[in-house]
Amino acid sequence: MKRTILALGHELLSYRIHEVTPYINWIYFFHAWGFQPRFAAIANIHGCDSCRALWLTTFPEEERTKASEAMQLFKEANRMLDRLDETISIHCIFRLCQANADGDNLLIEGTTFPLLRQQTPQPDGGPFLCLSDFVRPLSSGTPDIVGLFASTISEEAEETYKSDPYKHLLVQTLNDRLAEAATEKMHDMSATRLGGYAPD
Repeated sequence: MKRTILALGHELLSYRIHEVTPYINWIYFFHAWGFQPRFAAIANIHGCDSCRALWLTTFPEEERTKASEAMQLFKEANRMLDRLDETISIHCIFRLCQANADGDNLLIEGTTFPLLRQQTPQPDGGPFLCLSDFVRPLSSGTPDIVGLFASTISEEAEETYKSDPYKHLLVQTLNDRLAEAATEKMHDMSATRLGGYAPD
């Protein structure tokens, strides 16, 4: 990881792919390829071929072909991640800000952000929540901390394997997950080390 201070309170984190792969949510990757969440469990099987074969036997006979396809897709995705690691990087920009809630509004360092409360009734009759409900109210007299961030994949990724539709689609679906994974890693680091608001 490379850290760059852009301005007071603003940092840019640049990651190599192998640094964020442990944070990939494989369920959404497989969903993008039309697989149900249970097939994403292949991502939890590490090691030998016999472990993978044993995983296949956990599926009913009629689903084993689909499970084999999921296994093959996962292998190809990991091979692609290894290739991309040589050229592609992921970038996150973030800032930790003092904030308070004022009703449904979020007050971040002097700027008011009006927020929307949930509109759909909860099946269990639960409350209509708003993001401001999770930030310390202004009336408490004590500021809270919120994090603002954005993440992106280096622009070369968009052109990777442009002439091969399958590989290009594989790269695109991996890029979505990598951007998400980088934000998870960045959140971990900002909470424990960079901002120190949750050192444990």
